[in-house]
Amino acid sequence: MVLSELESATHEKAAIGLRVADQERQAEELKRKLDEAASLKQVVNRDLQQQLNYERELNQRMHDELQRFEAEKESIFGKLKDTERVSEEFQRESNIIKANLQRKKDDLNRIEREHEENIQRLRELTH
Repeated sequence: MVLSELESATHEKAAIGLRVADQERQAEELKRKLDEAASLKQVVNRDLQQQLNYERELNQRMHDELQRFEAEKESIFGKLKDTERVSEEFQRESNIIKANLQRKKDDLNRIEREHEENIQRLRELTH
C-alpha cells in the first residue's frame, strides 16, 4: 500500500513536473513573443515618430509657403489697385483733353466759318 501510494505520488510528481515544464516552455515562448512585440513596437513607434516629424516639417513648410503667397497676393492686389487708380486718372485726363480738343476744334470751325464769311463779304464789297 505504501509502495502503491509512493508509485502514485511519483507518477503524480512526474505529471506535475511535465506540466510545469510545459508551462515554463509556454511562458518562455510568450516571453519571446512579448520581446518580439516590444521590439516591433519600438520599430513602429520610431517609424511613426519619423512620419510625425516629417508631417510637422511639411506642415511648417506649407504654412511658410502659404504666408509667402498671401504676402505676394497682397502686394499684387496693391499694385492692381495702384494700376486701376492710374488708369482712372489717365481716363479722366484723356476725357479732359478730348473735351478741350473738341472745344478748340469747334472754336477753329467757328473761326474758319467767320473767316469764310468775312472773305465772302470782302468779295461782295470789292465787286
